[in-house]
Amino acid sequence: MLQLKYLFHNKELALEILSRWNYDKNQPHLMEQYRISANAVYGFTNQDTRCFLRFAHAEEKNRGQILAELEFLNYLRTNNYPCLQPVLSKAGNELEVVDTPDGRYYGVVFLGVPGRSLSDHTLTPTIAFGWGKHMGRLHRLSKDYSPSRYRRVDHVAQLNWMAEVLDTFPEEALARRELEVVSDWLQRLPQNDNNYGLVHYDFETDNVFYSPDTENFYVIDFDDAVYHWFAMDVTTALASYEGSNRELAQKQFMAGYRTEHRLDDEWLQLRPGFSRYQKLYSYVRVIRSTKNQNLGEEPKWMGGLREKLAKLCIERSADFGKPM
Repeated sequence: MLQLKYLFHNKELALEILSRWNYDKNQPHLMEQYRISANAVYGFTNQDTRCFLRFAHAEEKNRGQILAELEFLNYLRTNNYPCLQPVLSKAGNELEVVDTPDGRYYGVVFLGVPGRSLSDHTLTPTIAFGWGKHMGRLHRLSKDYSPSRYRRVDHVAQLNWMAEVLDTFPEEALARRELEVVSDWLQRLPQNDNNYGLVHYDFETDNVFYSPDTENFYVIDFDDAVYHWFAMDVTTALASYEGSNRELAQKQFMAGYRTEHRLDDEWLQLRPGFSRYQKLYSYVRVIRSTKNQNLGEEPKWMGGLREKLAKLCIERSADFGKPM
């Protein structure tokens, strides 16, 4: 999640970054459809084709990590995996660096994908099977992936980042204890090419699209891709399903997954531990985003967001410090 100071809609900034790409200028609501969370994302069209601009301040994102994400996407597309397609800028770049009076920003553009996110569908057994199948295929392809230049971070780098953030919060002793517990647990896990690789990390229902017309799936938002255990990806995905029949969803998801990639049941039994990692990482990201964010007179929605994030932190920290 971005720091609160970057969560405000800024159409002028969005247009300045978008000017590096071709777009339809006669759109009556240009740049008025947007979402700002881990990045700022604005929808637009180019020759009537739906596209999305994604950008973030250099204080929030790393250029090398974005390039590593784009390289992985291109690898997946080369292997006919249905994921986002980057759009080249006027200068022929997938990533544009834009310097503004407010600092440096990194911008990318992607083509829109067909269908609607799984969160907008009833998760039938067939859809749950396809959801899992596409994760399994992603993990199978990941095992053969070797980045040519830029490499995404791994779980150790994320643990180190969490430690650095928590060092700036003297009052977060329990979170630091949780970091020790989770780190020790992960160190004891076996790690090899069959159980560990570059995962999506955010393969939740919001980031997987399904088109009933073609019965095809499309995966978006690889911004959190990280080298981790494949079971971590399964854990975050299944945790995102909020329907009533979770047992059926898990069964069909794993049945689909195993048509593409092997994952033994003992890894599924470790999901509570991976869930602890997920909750800790989310907690640290939230407290970082809200630290020292005195923004003066705030809109009402900001107050509501602060309350929501405070509640989220309480939920995420419920098991902090307990033995694994």
